[in-house]
Amino acid sequence: KTTSTQYGGGNHHSDGSPNTTTTTTTIDDTSTTVKQSYMVIPNHTMFQSTLQVLSHYIQLPNSKVIVFFPTTDTVALYAHIFNSHDRHHSAAATTRKPVLEIHSQKSQGLRIAVSNRFREISTGALF
Repeated sequence: KTTSTQYGGGNHHSDGSPNTTTTTTTIDDTSTTVKQSYMVIPNHTMFQSTLQVLSHYIQLPNSKVIVFFPTTDTVALYAHIFNSHDRHHSAAATTRKPVLEIHSQKSQGLRIAVSNRFREISTGALF
């Protein structure tokens, strides 16, 4: 599915024609077959809210979660928290879901490998 949107401003070209910008967005079949949602979490509840939501969704069968964090350090922190929790709780270790970490401080080769692994797994999270 392809959609086009034109944005017109009050400005005109020198020939008098309107100055418009056309943005074209192509949406593949994934967007119609995969449930997608997002949350905007206030800063003061970010840590607690994120942990609660992720703890819930990461345990659902056949679910994948992608979380966008504002900084590399935040990605590393959340990946460490989720991976450490699983190692220290034997009950969680038996149902361990992959929590993968990808950001600009990782080498391009590692980012490709992590991205490929996330595509292959049926359940897990990518931070």
